[in-house]
Amino acid sequence: MGADTGEGIRGHREHFLRTYEQERLRNGARRVRILYQQLAATAEDGSPEQDDYERGVRFYLDIERTVHLLERRSRDTLLSEYPKLADELSRLVRTRGHRGLSPREHRLVLERRLSVLTPFEQPERAPGVRPQAVFLAGQPGAGKVSLQESVRDVLGGTTAVVYHRHDNAEAHPAYAEIFEDDPFGALPEAARHLDPDLERHCLEHLWSGPYDTVVVDPLGDTADAEALLGGFAAAGYRVVVAFVAAHSSHSLLGIADRFQSGLDHEGLGRWVGAQEHQRIYDALPEVARHVEAGGHAEALYVVDRRGGVVHENHRPVGGGFEAPLVTGDRLREHRARRPSPEEARHFDARVAHLRSRAEQGSGAERGDRSGRDG
Repeated sequence: MGADTGEGIRGHREHFLRTYEQERLRNGARRVRILYQQLAATAEDGSPEQDDYERGVRFYLDIERTVHLLERRSRDTLLSEYPKLADELSRLVRTRGHRGLSPREHRLVLERRLSVLTPFEQPERAPGVRPQAVFLAGQPGAGKVSLQESVRDVLGGTTAVVYHRHDNAEAHPAYAEIFEDDPFGALPEAARHLDPDLERHCLEHLWSGPYDTVVVDPLGDTADAEALLGGFAAAGYRVVVAFVAAHSSHSLLGIADRFQSGLDHEGLGRWVGAQEHQRIYDALPEVARHVEAGGHAEALYVVDRRGGVVHENHRPVGGGFEAPLVTGDRLREHRARRPSPEEARHFDARVAHLRSRAEQGSGAERGDRSGRDG
């Protein structure tokens, strides 16, 4: 991360509102793009209709790629127009009844993913300056996404990209149909039908740039984390890992809040079950210890949900991390600390919001039953 990137994380608070708006915009564009994918997947192959839908997919992929660069007027227009367009497209959507992909669709998925993983401008580096890969690690719901834009801004808003593994699954041509059938299991179900080499192709594309990259990933397994970090290091990157420290109660609430908010605003959400969440939560301190002891990164941070640096350790090129190696311990300790009054108020507000949404849903259901009974 280096000093500059550390400052980017420390400055997260001032970027919070802008980041929230960008997330809303990106999720809106993502919803429209996924609907266009479904429409293209169910249109007749080679038809003018399918070509039109494919152009829609490409256009909204480009919006997703550049949301953080849009001017104020464009952002306001898009926020107001996305729901209308999504409603119109939803009325046109047809199901196709199968999840398998044709060779052409596998190629399309790869093309779409690589387009989003290509920055707006090509990076220019002075001789000897290496590309950077900043990993935002932590259990689902910890707050990684809220930090990504602050880090991207420091790496270079026009020359850096963000990589999420879950984005691969949502590139499935029929993801809209898969999500409609099972919102809670849509991500693993869609991923099961994709090319097993898709992630490798995406990573090789990043490395070939090489593009400065923010990798948003739980890093909830030591072997997987070592392989992923090692791939970037072998490609010549300076690898930095920031572990986002959040108590499990906050991250479980974050998963539910994020999912419900996505349904409310865009009709899409990302769900991770409690068992998988707990597995990752329990594994993270050991992952941090393994990365530090093995020298699999050049800088390690523990940060709070707002980006404040709680602990950091650095490794010189060719050397080891400075003793004592306590990043895993600091992560565990900060997760277990007593929340501040501000954090407690924020937690209570999120709980109240979810409770109100549940009560509204229950009221609507009772009204439906009453109407049917009458």
